[in-house]
Amino acid sequence: MSEIDLPAESIKEDYLGLTKYAQALSNFVSTCKTPMTISIQGDWGTGKTSMMNFIQEILSETHQQEIDFIWFNTWKFSQFKMQDNIAFSLLSSFLQDLGESGQNARKLIVNLGRIVLAQSVQFGIDNTFLKAFKDIIWTSENDKIDAAQQVKQLTEEIRSAVTAKLAKNNTERLIIFIDDLDRLKPVLAIEVLEVIKNFLDIPGCVFVVAVDQSVVETGLKDKFNITDKDKDSNQGKITNFFEKIIQLTFELPIEHYDTEQYINNLLQQQNIEDDSRLYYQLTINSIGKNPRAIKRFFNLLQLWHKIAEAQEILNEDPKATELERFRVFFAVSCLRFAYRPIFLEMLKNQEQFEQPGYFHTLNLPETKEQQPIEHFKYFMDFFLEALPSDNTKEEISLEAITVLKEIMTGSYIDLASNLTFEDIVQELSAKYQQSLEAMNTQFELWRKNNVETGFYFRFILGAMNFDFSLGIVSTEMPITLSDVDISSDVKRYARDWFQQHMADTFPNPTINLKKKWDYIILGTQPTAECNTMEVFKNMAIDALDAVLPKLVAFYQARTPIIDKLHKFTRKLQLEIAKLYPPDEGYSIHEANGFNQFARYAALKIKKATWNNQFSIALEPQGNFLTKLIVGIKSANYQQEYNEIAQNNVYEAWQRQWPRRRSSPWYPFYTDYIVDIASTSDIVSDHFKFAFDTDADERQAIDKIIAELAKFKSFIPQLDQLAQATNQNQPDA
Repeated sequence: MSEIDLPAESIKEDYLGLTKYAQALSNFVSTCKTPMTISIQGDWGTGKTSMMNFIQEILSETHQQEIDFIWFNTWKFSQFKMQDNIAFSLLSSFLQDLGESGQNARKLIVNLGRIVLAQSVQFGIDNTFLKAFKDIIWTSENDKIDAAQQVKQLTEEIRSAVTAKLAKNNTERLIIFIDDLDRLKPVLAIEVLEVIKNFLDIPGCVFVVAVDQSVVETGLKDKFNITDKDKDSNQGKITNFFEKIIQLTFELPIEHYDTEQYINNLLQQQNIEDDSRLYYQLTINSIGKNPRAIKRFFNLLQLWHKIAEAQEILNEDPKATELERFRVFFAVSCLRFAYRPIFLEMLKNQEQFEQPGYFHTLNLPETKEQQPIEHFKYFMDFFLEALPSDNTKEEISLEAITVLKEIMTGSYIDLASNLTFEDIVQELSAKYQQSLEAMNTQFELWRKNNVETGFYFRFILGAMNFDFSLGIVSTEMPITLSDVDISSDVKRYARDWFQQHMADTFPNPTINLKKKWDYIILGTQPTAECNTMEVFKNMAIDALDAVLPKLVAFYQARTPIIDKLHKFTRKLQLEIAKLYPPDEGYSIHEANGFNQFARYAALKIKKATWNNQFSIALEPQGNFLTKLIVGIKSANYQQEYNEIAQNNVYEAWQRQWPRRRSSPWYPFYTDYIVDIASTSDIVSDHFKFAFDTDADERQAIDKIIAELAKFKSFIPQLDQLAQATNQNQPDA
């Protein structure tokens, strides 16, 4: 069961029978006229990403010399403010993947970022694209640029870049996969489709987009201001817009999936070797064939199974083997998940189990649809087949009835409802929508070993960066702060804030800042005392009611300062791009998800001729840019260089900075102070932005640029260092 929530990476992992459809789509993708945009449609979790993985695998094997691939996963832009710049991110990522061929177009995007937005500017697409750059504007009389002309030129440069890329690689077409579009806000999903149409509708390009049709329709309703009342009369407008962008729609054939093989694979992952036919019939006549529904059930089943094992109701005894008990447990779990009223009725009337024909007197409540009633009828036949020993419709053995009672009663004391973590996330997302939106975050399912075991929200505000998690781990239900690959400084800010503001709610936290995950455990409750999902939900509500109001107030008080810091950094980046322009072979990289408020997250200037051996780096050594290292950063720890070439760089360095410092990562660096904030402690009430005027802010930027400009005097020595070392190492 550990793989059920991950897309299949290879056809070898195809347990649903998607390969034949992937082969047909691959043939179309490789032969269709271009430009072409294809949508793979289906609900979340039905196999869209798996299908795209299969298409790429097939084309890589059959057309290796003829096709290039690019992936753009919108998932990483689906949270916080990043998704507001989705148009910029898509184009930037696309051009970055084109390599040198996309340099001119990347330069134009930088120019667009310097445009002063004007509502009067119209050039055939919504102003949404230009608004994506609103946070990185540096207004100056010398920087005024014709927006319409820039966009037109950008479109032409992108077309030229694609043509150059295909010619350089001697390939015929470029396949661009865009995944997880339904993770975005619907209106932003539409924006991505508009970018494809307006900028990337280029000969040689085939876009394969994974999308949920309902997300697109919701986005179009927002775009055209269509209410539910007006939907029918405006359906033509929605259809026409969609068809203008999407030339081919492929809907995943869920009803034709090989669900039996899929279920059998899930059982094998739990080391259950048994008749898959029985489990298949129990599943499709209760849960159905939708992979997402099956996934949801198996996630819940695993949790129920752990509790059942703890209750020792699945152990072998004279009445039934361990495998026979698991069959009953599986059947009872299906009943409990899909036919809860019947499950509760049986639980209350266990003394009637011994009456002949009792199980076939059970009926679903009346419904207009006949299908559920028919499914339940078939389900009960297989339910009885799952009981141990030989049973008939009219007579069930006493041993089998005893086993059924033990499992129904024993499994019911764990989580006494069909409520899942997904249900809780949906309910609490609505309850706390205003607070979450105020902090630009959202609830996400928390998975351990790829199984849903709770939920969390991510809080990011400058150096405050943590996941606030609530879930079930082993025999406890902890409330924790977690994140990976962040410095102890960042963890300390979170610790200090909670100790100052939440001591009454969490008086005895367990703190270990050296841990990557769960470095602060605010509180725990034994699962024995929290034995229903309703109780867990209420525990979560109590915690959120205490934490969210204070976090929101803190976020809103600090956000204006953080926004100024963000804008300062963006302005700085634009000035760096002028000093080290793309047309001279330079590129600017925000290393490792660059956070200008966290230590060891460098802003790097690279040059193509340096072959990723080193970069000019601007790296915080204290939070909030209060202390910066400027130097040559190696691609690898303690990297060795050609000694003669390194000495030449050293001599050139000393002409600019008489004092040379070094470290395992930095063979050459200097440091200096720029007071961006009056204190590096975001928790402090004295934290503020340092610059009172634009002139003060500009002076600080000029100071940093002046330091970076010194490297220009010995670029030839750096070129020689890269050439002499003659090693092409991956970037650190």
